Amino acid sequence: MNKAVYNTPPVLYARARVFKGLHWCMVLSEQQIYLVQECYRQVEESPHEFAKHYYGKLFELEPRLQALFRNDLDIQGRKLIAMLEVAVNGVKDMGMLVPMLTQLTQLAHRHNDYNVKKSHFSLLNTALHHAFEQHLQQAYTDEHRQAWQTLLDFMVDTMKPEIIN
Repeated sequence: MNKAVYNTPPVLYARARVFKGLHWCMVLSEQQIYLVQECYRQVEESPHEFAKHYYGKLFELEPRLQALFRNDLDIQGRKLIAMLEVAVNGVKDMGMLVPMLTQLTQLAHRHNDYNVKKSHFSLLNTALHHAFEQHLQQAYTDEHRQAWQTLLDFMVDTMKPEIIN
């Protein structure tokens, strides 16, 4: 990695490490971290509504996925919000990054039990952006979308190698 870029203050770089065989290097600018946090703060104000938008879109995109959810959707919604919180904390506090990776890996292993497939990740991504758009409306800008996409790509890249199907 270019040391001049690596040492640029406005950019947060997580040094490449090996985590259970996964090499990662996440790049989020300070502005992107702010945008992710800003969205999440608004989601925290009415998490039930956000989860409703998310699961509504997910099941619209692929109705068969509804059978994979064994929990009540209120419980599932709380789990979704908790995972978003882990992700947001992971990018704002480097000390939380390794715990975030651990939780994402454990989440992937649990999703194997539910028969989640790698192909489902694009649907999850679409549903999440839809939920932000519905929940935040005009406040969810292209910059917010790109910041979340960067974080989601990192999360998916962490989880996908652990998914069996």
